[in-house]
Amino acid sequence: MSNAIQASLLTLSQSVAFLLICSSALAQGDRAPEVDQRPRVEKLDDGTYRLGKIAFDQKTREVSFAAKVNMNLGYLEYILVNEVTGKTHESLLTTEVSPMDLNVVLLLLGYKPSSVLANQTEDKPLPVEPKASFDVMVKWKDSDGKGHTAPVESWVLNLATESPAVRGHWLYTGSKVDDQGGFAAETDGSIIAVYRDLRSLINNPREGKTSDEIWKPSTDQGLPPKETPLTIFLRPHAPEQK
Repeated sequence: MSNAIQASLLTLSQSVAFLLICSSALAQGDRAPEVDQRPRVEKLDDGTYRLGKIAFDQKTREVSFAAKVNMNLGYLEYILVNEVTGKTHESLLTTEVSPMDLNVVLLLLGYKPSSVLANQTEDKPLPVEPKASFDVMVKWKDSDGKGHTAPVESWVLNLATESPAVRGHWLYTGSKVDDQGGFAAETDGSIIAVYRDLRSLINNPREGKTSDEIWKPSTDQGLPPKETPLTIFLRPHAPEQK
């Protein structure tokens, strides 16, 4: 077994006990008992589920939660961080969601962390991995109350190409165990990184991910003002129609 796979398994072990109880709750359609005071899985009236501040659908494998616009200027290293523990000075968006809770939800839905980024020696685009790749969409309303939906990468400018980030998937990398034996993504508040970060739950698979000086908010691509509330959707990656 490779070191990368062993590290991934060690990371997942931080959630195993809670994950088993959550799985039982999904199978029974009932609320799971509390474990170590973590939020419970609840079945909603429409047949979907909720864990903490995260809603998810077993059938579609879609995940959704609230966030808000955090930056309109400056260099980006993250697309999304926790608003309390994350590096908010370099993140496009922030959320109240716990990275640990999101990790549990992704595992419940059958996503499998990829180790390909940890093993990459050159900065090349990473291929789609069906069990680790998903689209990240944002939905919000403008000042007139009109609803909009867009891929989150359309809000990110790549200075090297002078164009928005390439449309496509984001890669679930699963974070790692930190030196204190905790879940690194929870400790750092790192959820979606545009600049390579193996401690983040999700990473950017595009070329340019090894530079922290080429990513900025793309204000001419519909990015709303700071503090604008929105909903983030993680969906199984759907290849674009040719």
